[in-house]
Amino acid sequence: MTPLNRLPELHSTLKLLRKAYERTGIAAADHTGATGVITSLTLAEAFLEKIIACAQQPTRAVQIAVLGPTQAGKSTVVNLLLGERHAQTSPLAGFTVHPQAFAINPDASVPEPPDAYLHGFKRCAIRDLPAGNGDADYARFGWEQLNLPVDHPLTHTVLWDTPDFDSVDAGRYLPGLLRTIALADIVLIVLSKDKYADQSVWNIIELIAPLRQPTVLCLNKIDAGSAAALAQALRNKWSQHRQDAPAALLVLPYRKHEPGAEPQLGSAELLQAVQKLAGRKAGSDAAQRACNLVAQHWAGWVAPAMEERLALQRWHKLIDDSISEALKLYRRDYLDHPRHYHTFQRALAELLTLLEIPGLARGIALTRQLLTWPFRQIARIGQSGRPSSVADDDREIALLAQIFDHMLIAVSEAALYAAEDEQTLRSWWRELAQKLRLERASAASAFLSAASAYHQAFRPEIEQTAQLLHAHLSRQPAVLNSLRATRAFADTTALALALHTGGIGVQDFIIAPATISITSLLTESALGHYLGKAQDDLKERQLHRVGALFLDQAEQALRALPLRIDPGKRFNIAPERLESVEKLLDRHAR
Repeated sequence: MTPLNRLPELHSTLKLLRKAYERTGIAAADHTGATGVITSLTLAEAFLEKIIACAQQPTRAVQIAVLGPTQAGKSTVVNLLLGERHAQTSPLAGFTVHPQAFAINPDASVPEPPDAYLHGFKRCAIRDLPAGNGDADYARFGWEQLNLPVDHPLTHTVLWDTPDFDSVDAGRYLPGLLRTIALADIVLIVLSKDKYADQSVWNIIELIAPLRQPTVLCLNKIDAGSAAALAQALRNKWSQHRQDAPAALLVLPYRKHEPGAEPQLGSAELLQAVQKLAGRKAGSDAAQRACNLVAQHWAGWVAPAMEERLALQRWHKLIDDSISEALKLYRRDYLDHPRHYHTFQRALAELLTLLEIPGLARGIALTRQLLTWPFRQIARIGQSGRPSSVADDDREIALLAQIFDHMLIAVSEAALYAAEDEQTLRSWWRELAQKLRLERASAASAFLSAASAYHQAFRPEIEQTAQLLHAHLSRQPAVLNSLRATRAFADTTALALALHTGGIGVQDFIIAPATISITSLLTESALGHYLGKAQDDLKERQLHRVGALFLDQAEQALRALPLRIDPGKRFNIAPERLESVEKLLDRHAR
């Protein structure tokens, strides 16, 4: 695919970047300088629009832009090229604040003026342009069709007089100037002896270098005695900042005793140089030049977006690390805790039920229910006064909720620490921490509900473990019968003890001997190794389920949190989009 076919995609990405800068205010202090991010972005965006427009409408007039710093005499040079006084001149600095176009003997078949290209700017007659007292006044451009002699050297061209780029207010009308520069097929830079060495001049000259527009340098208001030295100094300065050569370098003197007079000497050479360039066939490498311009500034343009991307990666790592730490706490304080972990004991309790001896099971079960009913009622009354967080069934849920809340606090504190480290995205990190603090209660509540649902959903896993244990026992009848005998003896002993005592702890005692006996026999039998494996397997399945629980809840409470931040504080440009442009530049930029 050729670069030309990819230019609309490139243009839309640059537009997103520029709007992101304007929205976030990151480059607010950098709007006015020629080296500013917004400046180079605006120029590249405009140049791409020009190329796309030219591809759709190849027939167009040659555009000539006259540039220069304050009081260099740009409007005077425009009048010199026109051969008549049409551009307004003034000794005041910054008098011209709008791009002003003079269409010389326009061809009726060529669509003019470029209203679509200069979108956002209102076209006015040059005499009706406002003085530029407000931002709305700057969003205009002047247009005038001139009927000059038909043999005028610049017939069918458009000559643009432009505002300066170095005054205090230049930032306010810089967008119009940049779009005019991007539109130009030929650039004429007017300099004076006082301004030719200014850094602002060379910033602009360097900025437009990748566009490789034919450029004429014009030293204006120069004394004859210093003309040669200044011209050589200008050539040397150019070679320090540009690798190409100017199309021409001309010197225009003026008469000292008639400061208002138009320059005469050198005017013919200037007009001839511009005419020669205007007669050249336009190059077909505009797309290449656009890629070169973008490549030169790309790293600087996307730096905040890349910082945001790295910050997002840092945020995700914080979440991943916090989940990993949460699972370590869960394993330490529950799965591997000798007193808190009771999931496998539930599996053994299920196994006890499966070990009931046929024929005796119904009678023993009925007797157990009758004799233990009073104790179970008393136990329920006792448990009703205990906090649910410490009940056996709720112990795991309470621990999970505590760990999740600890995780939210840790991540919030980490975000605040990151805000101190990050300069560009400090507000982004602070808002993350603030949002997490505000949403912490609702996130904890949602997690508690999800943890309860997990606890209920895991019960079939416990039953499955009991079934697997019973299945292995069934393949060893001697061990199975021994266990059943132990089960019957334990139940009988418990029933007898319950019959002769009235202790409140009898309900626990009913189960405990059977459980201890079963565990001891299983451990000492040939199935001892399998018992440990079954317990480890159940723990791993439980850990996996809890890990999924934390991942799911962290996705909602934490990972998606940046999406809920004020869009005005984010660049929010998809990495895939930036990577696509980078691949284009790697392939076509030189």
